[in-house]
Amino acid sequence: MFKNKTNLVSKSSGEDAFILNKIQSIYRKINICPVLPSKGSSIILLLSGGLDSVSLCYFLMKEYQYRIFPLYVKRSLTDAQYNSVKHYAAFFTKEFPALFHDVRIINPIQMFSFRNVQAKKILKNPQFVMMNAVSGKNSERYRLWLTSTPTRLGHYLSTAMDYVFELKFQKSIRISSVFLGLVPEDRLARESTLTVLNAFNLAFNAVLGDYSIRFFAPFDKSSNFYLKRSYLIKYALKHRVDLSKTWSCFYYDRKKPCNKCTSCINRNELLSKKNYKKNCLKNFLGNLMNFGQQIAKNKINVKIPLTNESVVNFCKGVNEIKINKGLFIMKKNADVVELNEIGILIWNEIKNKSRTVKEIIEIVAKAYPNASKKVVEIDTKNFLETCCVYGIFSITSGS
Repeated sequence: MFKNKTNLVSKSSGEDAFILNKIQSIYRKINICPVLPSKGSSIILLLSGGLDSVSLCYFLMKEYQYRIFPLYVKRSLTDAQYNSVKHYAAFFTKEFPALFHDVRIINPIQMFSFRNVQAKKILKNPQFVMMNAVSGKNSERYRLWLTSTPTRLGHYLSTAMDYVFELKFQKSIRISSVFLGLVPEDRLARESTLTVLNAFNLAFNAVLGDYSIRFFAPFDKSSNFYLKRSYLIKYALKHRVDLSKTWSCFYYDRKKPCNKCTSCINRNELLSKKNYKKNCLKNFLGNLMNFGQQIAKNKINVKIPLTNESVVNFCKGVNEIKINKGLFIMKKNADVVELNEIGILIWNEIKNKSRTVKEIIEIVAKAYPNASKKVVEIDTKNFLETCCVYGIFSITSGS
């Protein structure tokens, strides 16, 4: 009952089950089901020039014979992804002349970007950090995960809707399906969730009064459209699609990829012949924003000597965030830890005054008189060691 190390925040895919269920229930009431368009249908695909959208584009034409009207939204005047899009447009035109149409290119849209904001200014808003803290499948801690341009999906989808009307009224081509290269591994970011995609879909349906228009991404199990990044890449490589010209780097305004950001590293590992088989079995966590890499430090795996005489101190730069009855501890590097009831007790004691390990054990034992003294001592020390590893407390030898 006294199991009480740091109780980390529950791991999440970013989905909001309550909102998602409400949206899906609305569609069910008006008899709209998330069914993929039939083979040979005309669709719009948001093509970015990255691994996912290029691989998905090939897959959709090869497996479903979709007639694809690709849409590309440039991010900047020097957008390096544009060269990738031009390269694969030429390839797809040659490979699928009857299915792949000319790329519709939209000029850069000026949007707010976290790239232009200093990390320390973001971390001064703990409530905002908590709302964007996520953890991967194999991660022990939460990390700040922000989409560099938080409103970009809305811009992309509204642009896609403009293209739907352009094709319908200027070229007499009726299209009701828009596809995006968002894969299951992306779902740590809030924008890359079925919840957000369906919310945008419902909003556009309501605005236009047309509920036949649907947005699709290969992370929707309800429509039997669920394709992991590793599968799509493996599929493309199996059919001898050269993916080396794709662009995944965070720095889309450069001429060459940096090969240092998380996205570049993951891309290079996926395409590496040496590591390909290993990485096809691995679920990547997706793309972290660059400043997230700078402020997120790795866990220090150091065994901290702890005796009853050791003094436990409160570390500077650590903030507490109270949400309902919960208490979350946030470090400067955006790591977030949730404390349970006993953790809160210890935290409140140490943040006001440095105490010895022995004093802390006595405080906990007094608060839980029915607990075994041995269990109290072991679990309290384990808790303190974990907090020290995470940089919440520090240990000094007793005098």
